[in-house]
Amino acid sequence: MSLPQDFLTQLEQYSELSNREKAVFLEIFSSGKSRVQVTQALNISDSNLSSCLTGIYKKFSINGSGPVKETRLREYLEKRYSQQKDYFFKQKTVETYIADFIYNLRDAHIEAKELELDSEAILKSIEAQNGLVVERAKGIYSFSHLTFQEYFSAREIVANSAWNSLVKDITERRWQEVFLLTVSMMRKADDLVLLMKDKIDVIISNDEYLQAFLVKIYEKSLSIKSRLSLSTIRSFYFEHLLFFGSDYVLDSLNYNLASALGFNLSSMELEEELFLDSCLTDIIEISNSNRHEALTWILELNIYIQPELRKALQDLQEEIIQLESQTNWEDGRDNLPPECEIKLRNLAIKYRKICYKLELSDYQHQLLSYYYEANNLLLDCLNSDCYVSREVRQEIENNLMLPIREFKNSQLQ
Repeated sequence: MSLPQDFLTQLEQYSELSNREKAVFLEIFSSGKSRVQVTQALNISDSNLSSCLTGIYKKFSINGSGPVKETRLREYLEKRYSQQKDYFFKQKTVETYIADFIYNLRDAHIEAKELELDSEAILKSIEAQNGLVVERAKGIYSFSHLTFQEYFSAREIVANSAWNSLVKDITERRWQEVFLLTVSMMRKADDLVLLMKDKIDVIISNDEYLQAFLVKIYEKSLSIKSRLSLSTIRSFYFEHLLFFGSDYVLDSLNYNLASALGFNLSSMELEEELFLDSCLTDIIEISNSNRHEALTWILELNIYIQPELRKALQDLQEEIIQLESQTNWEDGRDNLPPECEIKLRNLAIKYRKICYKLELSDYQHQLLSYYYEANNLLLDCLNSDCYVSREVRQEIENNLMLPIREFKNSQLQ
């Protein structure tokens, strides 16, 4: 589906794309051209095209990797286009609002014709002098910048205490700034953040496989000896296992959730078990690491490793050395033999409960993406300048990333 260029031009202005990114964005999504056709039309190389697309995906907050990103961005744009009535309004509609306001002013002219002329003049004055609204086409207006619309939306929500209406859109990226503005405007944001937490829990509450995934993370967190809170540990492993265990849900591993709860990536070595799991995962999952040397390095670390696991890793190391001596295995210093890599993965799964693969449907991918982004939004709200009572903040943080069964147990207690 090709989208109207005027619509795309407005979106790219909001997203602050570079000139080259704008050209690529319009060529691909307004004309439906292939990559080859775009490179020819813009006289750029395929690598330059890929670089531009990476920037576009980032500015539109599109997660994933490979062709999935383009599909997700196209779906997002098509959805925005279908919802453009939320961004554009007819001149007559806004003039009616202005006329209604004037009608209730003291000593105002209330004759229909005069109200019509006054409302038209005021709208033109707002456009010319304040720049708040812009005429996008004949008789069609929008706010000059999305920020104005988000601000006034938040004010309306606060004025009417419309929290339930707002949380219905918690999985919509276009409402994220409205959430942040709304909690900052509220005198006390307890009711809204609690509703957000409830809505987030519902996202994956009915999917048994995803609930089982949360149960694994919960049980893993209970086995970890750490100074970090259980919710921080759960968040760490949720992001870690999701990034390495599935394709396209997360396109980078920044530990945003765990960091928002106090985790410091630069000092992860102080958390021995998290550090061990991270190092083992790197050996197994990151193909450009020097896996053989990394395994030796792990065994030499002055950290606690379960005796059974340490013995199994030492035996595996001996097996690798023997294989090297028996074969002409040229790249043995950088890679593990396939059979040894499988054994190492099985050891990580058995003893550390990591490095297993998630078998997710496209729908489950989407649910987890919604769940992750909504939790990020909730923590952004809690860490903003809004006022939330200590009790509510603690309740929410304690129950983050909990499977439904444990959340119900905590309520009973």
